[in-house]
Amino acid sequence: VRESLRAADMLTIMLDRLLVLFETQERQAAKEIRHLDQSVDMLSAAVRAYLADIGQDGLNDSDADRAQEILMFVINVEHAGDILSSNLTQLAMRRAHRGELFSDFELHNIRLLHAELLTSLRLGVTAFMHEDLSAAHHLVLRKETIRQLEASASREHFKKLREDKNAWAESGDIFQRVLRDYRRVHHHIAAVAYPVIERLGDKSQHFIRTTSNV
Repeated sequence: VRESLRAADMLTIMLDRLLVLFETQERQAAKEIRHLDQSVDMLSAAVRAYLADIGQDGLNDSDADRAQEILMFVINVEHAGDILSSNLTQLAMRRAHRGELFSDFELHNIRLLHAELLTSLRLGVTAFMHEDLSAAHHLVLRKETIRQLEASASREHFKKLREDKNAWAESGDIFQRVLRDYRRVHHHIAAVAYPVIERLGDKSQHFIRTTSNV
């Protein structure tokens, strides 16, 4: 659990450096993100290997369920880090290579999504570390908040592109992909809630219907 939480701490730092990269195009931030992603990958692999090793010795049902939660937590943190490093960092650097800053509108919406991701990551850590059912429920339901933020920003962005005939098509596409990838990162953060919900016995059909299509 401690090592999995350390991976989540590194993901938080990656998110912080990513925002710096969007705001300043500081190339050192991109290098730091990639280095941290490698560290998360190595830590995730070590946790998975350890869980596989102790699983061979036999675990009682409760410990086996907790081991599964740890496994899913670290895997989702690793996948979220991969998107930050391989997708979002590259999109930011593509703008930098073109000599184009993100607009005030784009940065405003990136910051909104960014803040929501950090909130969700804190909830995910709480749900995982304390086996907190309330935090897990809250985290899953926040997927709709992210969806609405993405949709609203996308609509307004397309409207601005229609109004500005000089807008670069590729630059517009980069921002749309940034929005999409932020939502993909949130998908992996929210996924850490499901093993907690399942293990603590909340399998009501109402909750499943409410969240399954978000």
